[in-house]
Amino acid sequence: MKKFLFMVMWCVVLAIGAAAQESPLSELNKQIATVREEIRVAIRQNPRVYYQDEDNPTMNIERRLGNTRINREYYCPYHRGFRYHNDICGIYLVDRYHRPAGVNPGSGCPALSNNITGYPVWKKLVEKVVVTEQKEKEIADLKAKLQDLLDRRAIVARAEASMEKAAQEANPEEPTSNPTVIVLPKIKVSELYSKKEIRYNGYIIQME
Repeated sequence: MKKFLFMVMWCVVLAIGAAAQESPLSELNKQIATVREEIRVAIRQNPRVYYQDEDNPTMNIERRLGNTRINREYYCPYHRGFRYHNDICGIYLVDRYHRPAGVNPGSGCPALSNNITGYPVWKKLVEKVVVTEQKEKEIADLKAKLQDLLDRRAIVARAEASMEKAAQEANPEEPTSNPTVIVLPKIKVSELYSKKEIRYNGYIIQME
């Protein structure tokens, strides 16, 4: 009975010590989990909008495989050969003597009301290119930080394992540094004392 009570007290002391001061490995695991969550958030926030390597006058916006690629300039799909300048279709900027008949600046270019591939959609995507660049730099920095933490964790884990092995070899009868803690209600302690063996939470606990 004394030996059993000693083991219970030992487990309580270890539990209190663990709560008061976490091991370096536990702290690293927390930091790794935090950085991984930051990476997941940054990936979700990344709009993934990029400029085309070369402008395609026949396609201002191209969406594929979760990415969006856009021209650096907006080419009017309704007035071929004209590009937008300062939010105005180029056809409205030509000299009035060369302006095609029937073109009225007040009526506006149809591209301004196109909510799929129109000029306003393209302009908003231009702003997202900058956001994409910022997010991808943030993700790259976080991944480098994560790799550093993983490398440090591997070193600490190897060191702790070596220390624990050395301690066990030096004192084979001493409890390990990370024992399985089983907290017994008082009634279960009495039951164990009377029966010498009980089953609790999947464990078989015996008394000598």
